[in-house]
Amino acid sequence: MNIALSHFRIGETDGVSLEMEKWKLILEKLGHKVYYLAGSPGNTDAYIIPELHYKEVENLKFIENAFVKLEDYKDENEFKAAIEAYTERAEKHLEEFLQTFMKQLVELKEENYNMSAEELNRVIEDVK
Repeated sequence: MNIALSHFRIGETDGVSLEMEKWKLILEKLGHKVYYLAGSPGNTDAYIIPELHYKEVENLKFIENAFVKLEDYKDENEFKAAIEAYTERAEKHLEEFLQTFMKQLVELKEENYNMSAEELNRVIEDVK
């Protein structure tokens, strides 16, 4: 199976990045192909969608205008249009990723995963 793990940044020493690295190892050991999708790759290979990064310049401008003071747009409608254009760009990048790298989307949910807890624990122990 092809599986994508996504977060706004990966490959760093924060908890989410470390958990993603652990799951990538486990899933690859089970024979899956795992891709990273992020706004920032840190020190690992990933498909980058710049709009996902929380420190991306336009994203920071949105935060400032939404939570501090609306000053970079003439009104709320212009601000909303800018956000919609931004999300369309992010969506386009996501579609490119899916077309390029993914044939299937997989969500790893415990209730849907066809592996017993015992089997999963054995794989986790092997990775340690």
